[in-house]
Amino acid sequence: MPDKKIVVVDDDETIRKTLYLLLKKDYRVFLAKDSEEALKNFRHAKFDLLIADFRLPHLNGLEMIGRFREFGYKGQAILI
Repeated sequence: MPDKKIVVVDDDETIRKTLYLLLKKDYRVFLAKDSEEALKNFRHAKFDLLIADFRLPHLNGLEMIGRFREFGYKGQAILI
């Protein structure tokens, strides 16, 4: 099982599934449909990369990344 963990946050199910299928071979991939779900489920999780849509319900992707930074996440983030 891969060691690296990626969190993908996108409100479009097709995009979430596509990224999951592309990444699952080499990474452990965790999915969330919006910023609220991501912060609830992964606030204290250790992961290596955060991929987020900019336009999300609740907090936008940039605001959500900022919240993760406040909680101590120091890894890379990709905003799409």
